[in-house]
Amino acid sequence: GEEGDGLSLGKKLLISCKIGDFDNIMKLLDDIDELDDEDRDAALDVTDKKGNTHLHLIVQADEAIDEFYETPLDDKKVCVYRLLDLELNPEDVNEAMETVWDVCPREFERTLAEHSDKKRRSGFRGGSLVAEGATLNSLKAAGTALKAVAKFKRGPKKAAESAAAKAAEPGSSDSSAAGSSVRMI
Repeated sequence: GEEGDGLSLGKKLLISCKIGDFDNIMKLLDDIDELDDEDRDAALDVTDKKGNTHLHLIVQADEAIDEFYETPLDDKKVCVYRLLDLELNPEDVNEAMETVWDVCPREFERTLAEHSDKKRRSGFRGGSLVAEGATLNSLKAAGTALKAVAKFKRGPKKAAESAAAKAAEPGSSDSSAAGSSVRMI
């Protein structure tokens, strides 16, 4: 995109979070999702003059009320979940050293806690115990593979070093030829 796309979208998102324009927040988050990593980071790193992040502002926004049932709509919750999924951290502090938890209205704390705990437990996308188990197994397999690669790479290099050292010893017939035939990896 153009220079500053992320910054511009981030500022618009900040205003929408502050006033609780949940429909616009969802549209802006869709647009931000389309950005490359650098612009997306720029959009999500925007704060207001007091250092409040998007999460600080949205948790304080008034919830949309269903006029007929007189109950809060899920709009705010959905927007907060989207921001958490984009890896905004509720532990970030503003200039007054307040985390998102510090400014979150009591009635919304449980909603924030449920989703951020799920994000923290999973660490990766997924969140279920099955997904966590699969992640753990794939990490173990990856660790085993990395050890094997490291051992393999270390093996030829050690062999090459010892061959070069032997070739360089006094009394070897042609140290330069032996040294050049062994390539360091």
